[in-house]
Amino acid sequence: MDYRQQNIPRRKVLAGDCLDRMQELPSDCIDAIYLDPPFNSNRKYQAPVGTPSEGAEFSDRHEAWVQHKETEQWHGWIAEVDPDLYKYLILVGKMHSARMRDYLIYMAVRILEMKRVLKPTGNIMLHCDDTASSYLRTVMDAIFGQGNFQNQIIWRRSTDRVPRTKFSRNADHILFYRASGKSPFNPVFMERDEKQERQYPKEDQYGRFAYAAITKTWGTWTGAFKGYDPGVHGLKWVGIPTRGYRAEFIKANIIPDYPEAYPTHMDKLAVLHKHGVVVMPGDDPSRKSPHPALKSYRDVVPGSVIRSVITHIPAVTNGKEYQNYPTQKPVALLEILLKAITEPGQRFMDPFAGCASSIVAA
Repeated sequence: MDYRQQNIPRRKVLAGDCLDRMQELPSDCIDAIYLDPPFNSNRKYQAPVGTPSEGAEFSDRHEAWVQHKETEQWHGWIAEVDPDLYKYLILVGKMHSARMRDYLIYMAVRILEMKRVLKPTGNIMLHCDDTASSYLRTVMDAIFGQGNFQNQIIWRRSTDRVPRTKFSRNADHILFYRASGKSPFNPVFMERDEKQERQYPKEDQYGRFAYAAITKTWGTWTGAFKGYDPGVHGLKWVGIPTRGYRAEFIKANIIPDYPEAYPTHMDKLAVLHKHGVVVMPGDDPSRKSPHPALKSYRDVVPGSVIRSVITHIPAVTNGKEYQNYPTQKPVALLEILLKAITEPGQRFMDPFAGCASSIVAA
């Protein structure tokens, strides 16, 4: 169906409360969501006069949550659709504070709407800090299901400060969930630095490589090959590529019918040794190890994979990108997140658009 028939304008910023705007959308129409909502930080944010974001302001204090006359109405609605979540919010008010309870009610009704508009194959990422991250994760578990939690991504947003009474707070949390079922995920890579390049010191006709062990104490199968029996050393075979990036590299560059033409582990080991990908003791005089190894090629993946702790992207504090917008997030961070959870041509939504870093990244 055409997006205009679905009341989903393309490349548009819809002004107003995101709850109202999402209620105008049909169900199962969005492929991915990223949200950077208020954190319940008990602060009021305001862009300085004379800056590109002059006039932008929002309150992240308790009065921002209780000023909604619908708060009790929302809580009652949650009781109808998710009684357990309703009870949890009551407990938060007793265990933590009324401020945290009201904030979570505000967030829960909006996250429930995000669940409705998100496709069953969709992904969602919620950006927060440690003020409410543990409470928000429980809310997300209740709405999306604990089994659909994928990662808590940590972004180091600033350099370390010298703490006086506790460890410095310099990181945000990004809660990553699938809606349900199989959702797309794409590993994201960045260019290797000189230290990482030095981890591949050797080179052959297929590229730069390092040796990786293929016998360990926790291996999966035994048997002698070319006179070498790992069991004599208390080891087992492990690490023979059967699928994934390494097997795909071997198939594309070295052995065209790998791995499907070699049904057993020993068959795979034999053909890898024939083509020089597996090296037995004595094959390479420069190797002193008495154990076989696999050539781990640098170009198996296009770079250094980005993991769940992101430290190389600083906060936006100056430069052309800086808009003086309170809580502005760097486009580079959003590019990583969106590359991971979306495919080209999919429909992405940011319910708390802020200064639109995610929209620029999309």
